Amino acid sequence: MREIITAFATPPGSSGLAVLRIAGPGAAALADRIFSFGKLPAVGEQATPARAQTRRKVARLSGYQAAFGYVHEADNPVASLDQCVLTRFRAPWSYTGEEQVEISIHGGPALRRALLEIVISAGARPAEAGEFSKWAFLNGKMDLAQAEAVMDLIQADTERQHTAAMRQLQGTAGLRLAEVQNEIYALLSALEVDIEYPEYEDFHLQQRACEEGLERICRSLRHIAAGNRQGRILRDNLQVVLVGEPNVGKSSLLNALAGEERAIVTEFAGTTRDIIELRIDLAGIPVSIYDTAGIRESQDPVERLGVDRTVKLRETADLLMLVVSAANLVEIPDQVANLLGSSANDFLLLCIKIDLTENLDKTAEWQQIQESIKSKFPAFVAAILVSATQGWGIDELKTKINDYYEGLSGSGSADVVLTSVRQQRLLEEALELFSALQDDLASLPTDILTSGIRQGAELLGEITGEDVSEQMVEEIFARFCIGK
Repeated sequence: MREIITAFATPPGSSGLAVLRIAGPGAAALADRIFSFGKLPAVGEQATPARAQTRRKVARLSGYQAAFGYVHEADNPVASLDQCVLTRFRAPWSYTGEEQVEISIHGGPALRRALLEIVISAGARPAEAGEFSKWAFLNGKMDLAQAEAVMDLIQADTERQHTAAMRQLQGTAGLRLAEVQNEIYALLSALEVDIEYPEYEDFHLQQRACEEGLERICRSLRHIAAGNRQGRILRDNLQVVLVGEPNVGKSSLLNALAGEERAIVTEFAGTTRDIIELRIDLAGIPVSIYDTAGIRESQDPVERLGVDRTVKLRETADLLMLVVSAANLVEIPDQVANLLGSSANDFLLLCIKIDLTENLDKTAEWQQIQESIKSKFPAFVAAILVSATQGWGIDELKTKINDYYEGLSGSGSADVVLTSVRQQRLLEEALELFSALQDDLASLPTDILTSGIRQGAELLGEITGEDVSEQMVEEIFARFCIGK
C-alpha cells in the first residue's frame, strides 16, 4: 500500500461521537500535522508551545495508545476545530494491517465535513466502499469468508444473525474448509505419485484409497452444506405465509403475533385484499409473516387480484400457515387440500377460534384429523390449536416455527452457517463435482480424476479467497459500507 485513505467509520447524521479512520503508510505523520496534544485553546489564547509540540508526536505513540488533544487545520494549531481523542495503531497490528489512526470527535454533520476536508487536504484520499476491509484481506488479516462476515455482523438485526456472523468472523468456516482441503491435498498427493511412477501402482490399493478419500470429502461438504437453507433464512428472513378462506381469522392471528393492530379486522369477508407483511425477531430468527387475501372465487376484480397474489406467494414461501376454523372439523382435510393447491411447501395447520370449542385437543376426532392429514400430505409439520382473541396457542406457534428452523439443517453442523450467496454457490458446486467423481470413480482415468479433484479444491479456495480473481475481490468489497 502506498496511499493514505480516510473515511468515517460511523454513519452520517448527528451523534454524540464520530470516528474518522486514517490508514496507510505515513498516517501517523499526517495526523501530526492536524492534531495537537492538550486542551483546546481558548479564544485569544496562545496555542500549544512549539517546544511541547516537538516533544510529543503521534508517530511516537505506542500501538493501541490513545491521546487527548484537538484537531485543527494542517500545520496551523491556531485554527482549531474540536477537542478529540486520537488512537494510534501500528502496522501490522491494526485492522487493516497498515499504519492506522482513528480520531473521535463530536458528531455534528458540519464538524464531520470540516475534519474530512482537513485530512484530505493534508494528503489523504477518500476511501472507497469496503477499502479498509479489502486492505485487511490483502494483508492476510482475514480470509474472504471472514471479510464478508464483517458486513453480516454490521447488518445483523437478530441474535442468530449476529451469532452466525461472529462464528464466521472468528474463522470457523475457514477452519472447517481447511480440514476438507487437507483431505483433498492428501488424495491429490497420492494420485500424483501414481501419475509420476505408474510402475509402482497397486490398482486395488489406489481404488480403495480414492473411494475412502472421496467419501470423507463428500461427507464433510454435505455436513457444511446442510446449513445452507438456514443461512439463506438468516440472510433473507424465514418467509411464512398465512393462507385461509375469507374471514377465518388470519388478520387477527397476524395482530396477535405482532402484539398490535397491524391488519384491519371486521366481520365482513374479504377485508384483506393486498398482502400485509410483518417482520419479527422470533428467538433470534428473522421472520417475515404475510397476511394474504382469503382464497375464494370472487367477482370483485380487486379481490381477485389479491387472491392471485396469495397463490403466487404461496408457491415461494418457506413455511405456510394454513388457517382453518374449529367450527366444522369434518371439512378440515378438504380445506387443507384446497388451501395448499399445487404447493408442496411445508405447512403448519392452525385450527383457530378454539375458544368457541371446549376441550378440542382431547377429542378423538381432532386426533384422527391430524393423522389423516399427516398420511395424505408429506409436507405437514404440526397442528396447533389457536385463539387469536384470547392469545391461546400463540407461544406454541412461535415454538413450532423455531423448531422448524432448527430442523432445517438435519444432521448438519450448527457451527458453520454460510449466509453469503457466493459462498453457498461455490460449496454446492464443489459438492456436486466431488459427488460426480465419487459416482464415476471406477471409469475415470487417473489424470482426469486428478484434474477434477484439483478443480474442486479451487472452488473451495474461492470461498476463503485463496483462489479468487481480482474482479471478484472488487465486486465483494464494493458491497461494503464506506468506512469499513
